[in-house]
Amino acid sequence: MITLQIIQIVYAVVAVLITLGSLATMFGGRSRGGFDEFGGGGFSPFSLLGGGGFLGGLIMLIVGNVAWRIWCELIIIFFRINKTLNNIEINTKI
Repeated sequence: MITLQIIQIVYAVVAVLITLGSLATMFGGRSRGGFDEFGGGGFSPFSLLGGGGFLGGLIMLIVGNVAWRIWCELIIIFFRINKTLNNIEINTKI
């Protein structure tokens, strides 16, 4: 099924992006959010993890990749359930 292959490709791409984002958070040099030189706010979703930094990036690396894996596995399971139900429907027709 083509959809399952697409999900696997999207999973790999997003897992790499999550890993790169978490490494950038871990080793980015700024450990606290604030105002940057352009006057904008330094808020990011990762500032909720203590302002980013090494610990926030490590949490993002682990939790982000595990949550993304679980989500993709659920989508694959839903497609397989649908396929199985279609096979049952075809086999039980009179």
